[in-house]
Amino acid sequence: MKRKTLISLAIVISMVIALFVPISAANEDSVEYKAEVLSKLGILRGSPEGQLLRSEATAFLVRMMGKESIIGSYITNRFPDVDPSEWYAPYIGYCTSIGIITGFEDGTFRPKDNISEKQFLKMALVCLGYTYGEDFDWTNVYRTAYEAGLVDDISYATKTADNNKYERAEVIKVIYNALKIENKKTKIKTIQMLINENAVDKDLAVSLGLLTDTVSTAIESIAATDSYSVKVLFNEEIKEIRERDILIFEKNNAANRLEITGITINGKELLISTSAQTKDLEYTIALDNVVDIENNRSNTLSGSFTGFRSPELKSDFFRISKVEPVSRDVVNLYFTHPLTDNSAIPTYYKIYKGDALFADGSTKVLTVKRLAAANNAVSVKLNGLVFNEGEKYTISVSGDFTSLYTVKLNDGKGESISFTGKSADSESLEIKAIVPMSSTTLEVVFNREVDPVFSQKFLNYSVIRPDDSVIDVNKAVLVTTGDKAGKAVRLTLTASLESTKYYKLKIEYLPDVYRESALESYTCNFYGAYSTNQSDLKVTFASASDRSTVYVYFDRPLNPQTATINVYYYIYGLNLSYVATPVKVAYEEKSGYYISKLYLPNDYQLVQSGKYNVIVLSSMQDVNGNISAKDAEYTFYGTSAETPSPQITDATIISNDTIRITFNRDMTLGNQNILTGNYTLVYKIGELTVNKQPISVIPVNTTTFVLKFDTLQYDMSYNLQYTSLEDITGRKGANNTITVKVGK
Repeated sequence: MKRKTLISLAIVISMVIALFVPISAANEDSVEYKAEVLSKLGILRGSPEGQLLRSEATAFLVRMMGKESIIGSYITNRFPDVDPSEWYAPYIGYCTSIGIITGFEDGTFRPKDNISEKQFLKMALVCLGYTYGEDFDWTNVYRTAYEAGLVDDISYATKTADNNKYERAEVIKVIYNALKIENKKTKIKTIQMLINENAVDKDLAVSLGLLTDTVSTAIESIAATDSYSVKVLFNEEIKEIRERDILIFEKNNAANRLEITGITINGKELLISTSAQTKDLEYTIALDNVVDIENNRSNTLSGSFTGFRSPELKSDFFRISKVEPVSRDVVNLYFTHPLTDNSAIPTYYKIYKGDALFADGSTKVLTVKRLAAANNAVSVKLNGLVFNEGEKYTISVSGDFTSLYTVKLNDGKGESISFTGKSADSESLEIKAIVPMSSTTLEVVFNREVDPVFSQKFLNYSVIRPDDSVIDVNKAVLVTTGDKAGKAVRLTLTASLESTKYYKLKIEYLPDVYRESALESYTCNFYGAYSTNQSDLKVTFASASDRSTVYVYFDRPLNPQTATINVYYYIYGLNLSYVATPVKVAYEEKSGYYISKLYLPNDYQLVQSGKYNVIVLSSMQDVNGNISAKDAEYTFYGTSAETPSPQITDATIISNDTIRITFNRDMTLGNQNILTGNYTLVYKIGELTVNKQPISVIPVNTTTFVLKFDTLQYDMSYNLQYTSLEDITGRKGANNTITVKVGK
């Protein structure tokens, strides 16, 4: 009795549960479930039972294609038995217009006849992109429908006889299957097409199990990788997109489009090859039908990017090279030419946030400093304003801004460059390291650039011994080359350090370059030990460039005044009788190298078989004024290369009124070299030969001059003639001509 009661209770509970379970949960393979799905999608209306009329079939198919919203204009058609006033007329008209239905041989459509199975499958196949008469015909409708996936029973592979008792239940199965099938032509699933047509909500399709889309495709970033390429990064792997579904146009002028010349897909990345972009110009990109690895197609995805600008532009012309955000109120700006002190004038600069002026060039808003670490850069600081993290800004520089070569920025038109704001705070000034370089020299390294004036006031510094007695500093030199440029000061002490003792460095007052923070009455401990290898000046390399010129490289920067004293150097032969002192010495610091160029007397030329020592006297001072305990020397070999006469090795147009000339040797900065009459620009206008002399000749250094003209044409062919040249040794060069090239 008890068992019967339990069984009865279980039956009752099961019946109650069934009342609350939707039909879809009961059996997903059932016609009822599929009918419910089609009903929710808006495709099935009315009863799922009985046979289907031909007119009703066209309505089914139009809804399956997501085109019901556009059929209003298709009420007229070519069938005499389809009254335009009937509800089904526009459905039939639309299906006729796209070739889904053709009617009977007598020209009728017979809308109120029941549709046969073959007729419906034929129409469904055409909806899926199959072409009747090419992909299939009346004899193989069933087999094609089976191969396409419209029907599941394998008997359709061989079935031929039509079925005139075709029930709505079978139609529902076919339409349901069609939702998951890709169109033969577009390769888009029917359900995705419905989503693309806005006929079905994507979330609904996913919830019904018709679409597997764990992640909705979205663009994460867009960036130009060069002037002809754009990289789009998605949030998921993508499988396909067609070139014709990509559109790139100027943000403010949609008519100006970039041509798409190729695409490459790699996981989440889409690389698009384009026609030439305009640097710094903002573009909009629109992508249609992006297919993910689950074969889902996106709706239109869009975003924007800025036309490519090289991270560091290199050019003979005076342009902005790059921008480097440093902190929430500092940005560094680099140019392609060396700068003058005038580059620190704030009125040359303006900063925009979007299209709105953010910071004008007044001293109240901007402070501009030349960077000690680079002769082509300035640091621009906001006063009372800050950059926002991730926001886009543009810094604009006036066309009146002039380089060391006396050239105006972008031929006087000025230039702008965009950057993204950085929210990091500026660091307070701190000492990173105190390094004894010798017993009487300290290098003090800071975390940021220091004020160039206060940092070189030697009375600002003192060293305190363990017994509290003081070692004075008699020289302070700011490092201006290498990684520590502007961030390190070398101090010369009046007494020696002991390598086994600890000391304190005291700084009275030293601000950073912007005077935002300062070290005041500040002390820092350090250990007096130093490397004995660092104490004396060393020659790291020496080489003969020709028979009367020797390049000597040092391990540290020299005092520029003593570096050019010729009697501090001499060369003697190791395997032959030879002793010579250079008649002239040129010193330069370039790319982290410290080089003295020794120019030997004409009657003391080197020979190829000769082995020589170059001696640098111990009295040679480094940049801190330190001298060595012993002479420095290095062995090198002679060369057979003859000493060239001074000549111009390069003449390049660097603006619309300036030619930069480069010499093969260090030149004297006077005499014939700086006379305008020494140079003639020769060119032709038609058959007329024109000779033009520069307005001025301006030495930049001993190897580079600029010639200023009234105007120059970039598309004109020029030759530069010069009468006479003289290097620093007095060696002269005769008349010569060089072809002038246009800068890059």
